[in-house]
Amino acid sequence: MEGRGRGGERGHRYPGSVQGIVENGEYGLIQYFMEECKQQMVTTCRQNKEWEEIKAYDKLKLLMQARIKFLGRYREQWATAMAIGLQPEHLKTTAAHLVGLVDTFVEESGIETTQFSQHPIRASLLFTSISSGK
Repeated sequence: MEGRGRGGERGHRYPGSVQGIVENGEYGLIQYFMEECKQQMVTTCRQNKEWEEIKAYDKLKLLMQARIKFLGRYREQWATAMAIGLQPEHLKTTAAHLVGLVDTFVEESGIETTQFSQHPIRASLLFTSISSGK
């Protein structure tokens, strides 16, 4: 296939060994990472003994910090991962993952619609989630 590098890489930094181990190859690995990162973020924040008493905006800040912490290990590959995720064949699934991530931010932080309009905050969180690798 055009664009393949050594070891089955498709010009990206994902090893050819991903093929056959993870369903959907390199994109499957990205999907797995996105879900795992979200779960680690939630678990880490909920382990805070004072989580229930923390204000919604502070919870949101802690959630974002935890996400960036887990993403930090992969920040060099994040732009490539998003480029792969935004390919036409992956776009719908990537969008669903990112919307799910934004929903998790809103739900876990306890932000209510009466506090402010959720559309701008969701748009901001979505943009931050996509671009937080650099």
